Amino acid sequence: LNLYSRIATQIKALRFSNVMLRNLTEELLETMRTDLAFAILPDRQEYNSLVYNKDVFESVAERHVFAENLIKAIPEKDISLKNDYLIVNDSKATEGFGTLHPNPYRYLAVRMRHNDNVYGWLGLVSFNLKEIFRRSELRLMSSMAEQLAVAMANTDLYHDLERFVINVVKSLVYAIEAKDVYTRGHSERVNRYSMLMADLLQLNEDQKSILYWASILHDVGKIGIPEAILNKPRPLNDDEYGIIKGHPEKGYDILKPLEQLAGSLPGILHHHERYDGGGYPHGLKGKEIPLLARIIAVADTFDAITIDRAYRPAKTVKEALAIIEKAAGTQLDPHLVEVFKEILNEDLGPVQKGMRVLAA
Repeated sequence: LNLYSRIATQIKALRFSNVMLRNLTEELLETMRTDLAFAILPDRQEYNSLVYNKDVFESVAERHVFAENLIKAIPEKDISLKNDYLIVNDSKATEGFGTLHPNPYRYLAVRMRHNDNVYGWLGLVSFNLKEIFRRSELRLMSSMAEQLAVAMANTDLYHDLERFVINVVKSLVYAIEAKDVYTRGHSERVNRYSMLMADLLQLNEDQKSILYWASILHDVGKIGIPEAILNKPRPLNDDEYGIIKGHPEKGYDILKPLEQLAGSLPGILHHHERYDGGGYPHGLKGKEIPLLARIIAVADTFDAITIDRAYRPAKTVKEALAIIEKAAGTQLDPHLVEVFKEILNEDLGPVQKGMRVLAA
């Protein structure tokens, strides 16, 4: 019961993974006092896990081959398979199993099934024939196998949804670029600069994932702005600029229904706040502005300066760098400007297409 409680909690709390299966098989080996515990998924072999009593098994190849042969030897028409399990209490007395190992053993295998999907087998082997596999052990293994199958099914659904969200995101980025001919590739470059800064700042993986989507989608709200304003060949008037200033909130509203992007919303909403409090939409100041939004602001400002617009040519990298240095402490976070200067020198090398290369 203690084992079931611990493992069930892990399965519910984590997405399916090889670490989960490894922990499970190790717990089974220790708690059930067997010599071999395994989880074998024929169609997902990267998840396979096998742990063993080192005093019994010596050859690495033998262990895995033995476990795979145990699965292959399961008779397809055995009556117990209607309940997704097989028990062999003495291999020498059971057809098909006696030749798999020179010593007699007992064996319990339970199928990992959810609805009509069979993912693989959870198994135990013991060379102690003085004991048998009891009904309580079968119930425990069956419960574990059932929960693992549900976890795998949920993980598959999660990945399907994740792929769907990624495709939606890509479509949104393409739609923005189709509207604004002057900023084509801007989102990808801002994303690249932001992720380089994240590496230098040693952000954790969760923060990087959130920043990844926030930076590539920071301008998604521009999809709701007329092309005549986006591509105007002259500077914008006050009314037009007011419409442009609404794009962070439009982006927030567009993406808010996508739960998977919830963490990225603050970066999208606040990437035009100013460090001195004079930005939009909420006039946040200094560290009130989310860190990821401050990162995007530096990358966004630099790229905007170094691309051609209808009403002005692009600045050189040297000119753009001087501008963002001047904006440090007013428009931009001064510390992050220094970080950007470092990644500009070390990681970007020759500037990308659309920028003017610095003279030597």
